[in-house]
Amino acid sequence: TPSPTSTSTATSTPTPTRTFTPTPIPPLPALYVDGAYVKRSDTRQIVLLKGVNVVDFSGKDPNTFANLYNYHGLKKVVTEKWGMNLMRVVLDPEWVESHLPEIDKLVAFANVNGIYIILTPFPSSLNPARNEDKLPVPDNIVVDTMGRLAEYYKDSTNVLYALWNEPHPDSLWQ
Repeated sequence: TPSPTSTSTATSTPTPTRTFTPTPIPPLPALYVDGAYVKRSDTRQIVLLKGVNVVDFSGKDPNTFANLYNYHGLKKVVTEKWGMNLMRVVLDPEWVESHLPEIDKLVAFANVNGIYIILTPFPSSLNPARNEDKLPVPDNIVVDTMGRLAEYYKDSTNVLYALWNEPHPDSLWQ
């Protein structure tokens, strides 16, 4: 009778897999107005806002966040530590919904980099019925859009809202 042969199976000890958990980035403190000053809600210290104007999200075919970062100078401003803490983002209320994924990227990037975003509605650059000459003050589309944005970003303490860009002197809005 043949003797049984033993087959040994090599068992290897699994190498522990390292998992990296990113350190959560705390939101920027909310800001509030106290007389003529903008202040931090956590320390009550005055904040001086300084920044840039971003018009990349205001047209039918906007630039992406990647374009803004790589080709329109945002990377340079942030990596060279220019001290910017505000981006004024121009919005056409008729196009906000289609641009929202890119605006989301900008809002998240801004929070990580200590930057506030002020969303500013403008007259339509594409719709002649709502251009600058015909829309000197906000209409219901602007009011509705800004209300929806405020609800959408209600937990983003780095998002601020403008009422309107440069109302015309001949408007009733005085």
